[in-house]
Amino acid sequence: MQTELKRVGCDPGEVDGVWGGRSREALAAFGHFAKVDVAQLVPTPEVLALIKGKGAVVCVASGEAQAPVGEAAPPPESAPSYHGVGGSYYGGGGY
Repeated sequence: MQTELKRVGCDPGEVDGVWGGRSREALAAFGHFAKVDVAQLVPTPEVLALIKGKGAVVCVASGEAQAPVGEAAPPPESAPSYHGVGGSYYGGGGY
């Protein structure tokens, strides 16, 4: 269960087979992001099947975008470049 939670991006901490608080938090995050009911927060064969059924990262930090499976994520937007002469910014449109 911990291995599968880690695979879908819901960090259960160390994969050690001990079902503790961090594992429950990871399962709660999975339920939230996957929009499934895991109210009991216990490892069951049904919950494991739900997690295994996800082919991509499910748990995403706020503001992060995930690419569909098999596609590269888009590059992050870059800030405008600072051109030291004259103290101006330019966005690549020339001088």
